[in-house]
Amino acid sequence: RNRITLNLDKRILSDAFGYSWPIFLHALFGWGMGSVNKIILNNLVSIDIVGIYSIGFTVAGIVNMVAVALNRSYTPWFFEKMKKQNGDNKDIVKFSEFIILIYSLLALMLSLFGRELISLFLNKSYSEAWKVIPFLSFGYVFNGLYFFFVNIFNYQKKSIKLIPVYTLFSALLNILLNYLLIPKFGMIGSAVSTALSMFLLSFFTYLGSKKFFNIGYSYIRLLSLILLPAIFSLPALFPIDSNIWISIVLKFVYLVMCLLIIYLVTRKRFGDSYARQFDNIKMYFDAIKRGNKNNK
Repeated sequence: RNRITLNLDKRILSDAFGYSWPIFLHALFGWGMGSVNKIILNNLVSIDIVGIYSIGFTVAGIVNMVAVALNRSYTPWFFEKMKKQNGDNKDIVKFSEFIILIYSLLALMLSLFGRELISLFLNKSYSEAWKVIPFLSFGYVFNGLYFFFVNIFNYQKKSIKLIPVYTLFSALLNILLNYLLIPKFGMIGSAVSTALSMFLLSFFTYLGSKKFFNIGYSYIRLLSLILLPAIFSLPALFPIDSNIWISIVLKFVYLVMCLLIIYLVTRKRFGDSYARQFDNIKMYFDAIKRGNKNNK
């Protein structure tokens, strides 16, 4: 006590606050965007629909869970690459595109098998929840895409204050779309509102990030990696009236065909580095496991 003098370093406090308040607002608006749908559904439709929607929201959230997990280990690697400033960002771009493809394939699988998954494990009263899974799953793919662009803002102190602006815009747009679409389409309108909001959030964040540092992302190319699996997921909106196990087999055959087509389309981009990209993903998941063990 005689050797230690307690005081506040205003410079450090100012720097910490400069980083923290935008992130706090961003998290607040992001939470609002994920929660407001249920509140509006409850007000405009019924509490029963909110329960059904929540099941679909949870299943689709698997995509978000994977995206958040990968981003935890991708971010340090990204910052390390940025520090080198050697002007060659091809590894960052290619790996980002590969991750988006993985998210899209996961969203495709959830979209195709969501109905069967719910039928096997949940009460019949929740059977309609599968209808929102395709929209929410691919909405979360766009949220994963957003992570890549927002990391550019996080890298520079002068740009981090803009992050909550994009999130607030997306949250307000989500509220507006919910009030417009829910009365006509019910919980599907809410799911579409979320997907559109996340798409626009990723797009405008992409445009903003280019003003600070142009890594070389092509939004058109990234979008093409999402659109093809999204198109293949459309048959999921038209359920097969047959035995659930027959439905699973038919959809599995269809999924294999989709994966083959996607591979043929993307092999020029990843054909020479598929194994390396999978090794990168394994490395990131191993880093997450080590981090969790250290936290314990």
